[in-house]
Amino acid sequence: MRISQVSLVSLLFLTSLGAAAEEGPRFLCKSGDSERVIEVVYTNPDQSLPCEVRYHKDGTEETLWRAQNEEGFCEQQAQEFAADQQEWGWECDEAQETDAATEDTQQQ
Repeated sequence: MRISQVSLVSLLFLTSLGAAAEEGPRFLCKSGDSERVIEVVYTNPDQSLPCEVRYHKDGTEETLWRAQNEEGFCEQQAQEFAADQQEWGWECDEAQETDAATEDTQQQ
C-alpha cells in the first residue's frame, strides 16, 4: 500500500512539472542593447483559455490583451504585435524554451 501511495505522489509531482513547463508563444525583440519580450501566458497550463498577452519592457510587465472564450486570440495578438515591433525597427524572433530559461535566469 505504501509503495502505491509513493508512486501516486511521484506521478502527480511529475505531471505538475510537465504542465508547468507548457508555455505559449514567446517573442524576443531586440534593438541595440534594448530587449522586449512578448509572451502568451495561460492561466491553466494544460488549456489555451483563458490567456493573456504580456509585454516586458525596461523591467516592467504589462498585460496587453486577455481572452476567455476566443481560442487563438492571444497567439494572434502576440504575433501581430511582434510584427508591429519589426515595422518599428526591432528584430523579433520567436524565442525557444532555452532562450526563455536563460532570460529568466539573467533577470534573477
